[in-house]
Amino acid sequence: KVVPGFTYRPSDYGTPVFYIRGVGFNDIAVAVAPAVSVYVDQVALPYSAMTQGAAFDLERVEVLKGPQGTLFGQNSTGGAMNFIAAKPTKDLEASVDFTYGRYNQIDLQGFVSGPISDTVRGRLAVRHEGRDGWQISQSRPDDRLGKRDFTTARLTLDFEATDALKLEFSANGWKDRSETLASQFVALAVQSTYLDTPNQIAADPLYANPAPNKPRIADWGADRPAVLPSYIGQSKIKDYSKDDSFFQFALRGDLELSDDITLTAITAYSQLKLDAPIDPDGTRYDDFGITLKGSIKSFSQELRIAGKSGPLQWMIGGNYAHDTAKDDQWGDYYGSNTGVGPQRFSTFINSNHQKVRTAAVFGSVDYEIVPSVTAR
Repeated sequence: KVVPGFTYRPSDYGTPVFYIRGVGFNDIAVAVAPAVSVYVDQVALPYSAMTQGAAFDLERVEVLKGPQGTLFGQNSTGGAMNFIAAKPTKDLEASVDFTYGRYNQIDLQGFVSGPISDTVRGRLAVRHEGRDGWQISQSRPDDRLGKRDFTTARLTLDFEATDALKLEFSANGWKDRSETLASQFVALAVQSTYLDTPNQIAADPLYANPAPNKPRIADWGADRPAVLPSYIGQSKIKDYSKDDSFFQFALRGDLELSDDITLTAITAYSQLKLDAPIDPDGTRYDDFGITLKGSIKSFSQELRIAGKSGPLQWMIGGNYAHDTAKDDQWGDYYGSNTGVGPQRFSTFINSNHQKVRTAAVFGSVDYEIVPSVTAR
């Protein structure tokens, strides 16, 4: 509503995809670098799956259109979003908000903020989102899917070490135990047939009647075989709840070298873990299932120096990042693509394991020609 040209959509498996002026990168994989970068207080969330929980307890949101990377952070072609978190206050403050809605939705959030000592101020904010399942099984009308169970928190500490040195430590993270969503059955496309499979298909009322045009109606296997090999020790997936988590620690230091020159350093470490079972075939049969399993560890270090002299402002800096990513898609399927033919169980794995090192140098010069005109 407030940023023309900015759009958002989830990928097929839920990873958020951001677009600015039509530039984005739509991919189902977790460990892909986005075309639109997301930051919290100039600390990068380098992969889009990490951005859940960022938009709470905020002071404001900044959006940059077009290639980003001349002022801070890691470069991106589409642009950048910078969430500015609410800061610790000089006086003691606290607040609680509560929302209740349809499907027993509960949204509870609150914060407490204030001085801890003469030189340290802190702020702790927590939010929990809960909701019952809203999807209805087409074959089992009493069965529900789509519950929401998401908790996020952020701790910020501001330390005025000296008149010239200020430190800001932040720790934030989230835990997602929500259920993944099922698909709606539209039509059957048989890829291979065995024996009398076509006759079995014709006799099954499910395949003759696709899901009605109602957003809540879908279907999924009640208890499908696990998509992990038996040697891992898991024989059945009891439900479709995720076991996803994320945390990030960041330390920022601002040192005034003089009245007009400031040195800034930002160090951050992030870790993401994903374990999400999905039933995407839209039927009650154990036809096709996927489990997304991933982990990402990311370290970044930024150093920059900025100053001004009359109408001239300048800045030069560098950024280094090292990421280790494991992105696996474990899948199971039956050989007939129909769920009603011979039960030939197979497993496949799509793996994307990589180590990524990036380094960048950036800078900018602004000159104020007149009070309302600046050249960059």
